[in-house]
Amino acid sequence: MYAKVDENDVAKAINDTYGVAIEPHYLKLKKKITALGSFSVPFLYKEIKKDVAVKVEQDPEEADKIAKHNAAKKSKTHEIVGEEVVIKKTREEMAAEKEAARLVKREETIKRLKEKFKD
Repeated sequence: MYAKVDENDVAKAINDTYGVAIEPHYLKLKKKITALGSFSVPFLYKEIKKDVAVKVEQDPEEADKIAKHNAAKKSKTHEIVGEEVVIKKTREEMAAEKEAARLVKREETIKRLKEKFKD
């Protein structure tokens, strides 16, 4: 979730859903909502004190984008180009290979330096 839900968003959602226009300053959030889930927002108007149930859900289009991105990131794919097979790797695999290459290079450097200063 990239945005924070505040009183204005809750008031707009109430207006859009129920057709009831309320002023955002009647809704008293202690802090903006930054997570998905169900929340209770206090509504204070004169002597009326009630809680409004608010459910913050992920946008379906955004959920599809995230799911596709995660699936593409985790899955290995390959394609045949001419006689070569090109394998697409995940970021984690590429990072692990890079780290392994760095360690091998470090070991070779240490070995070379030991031989050089052995005398």
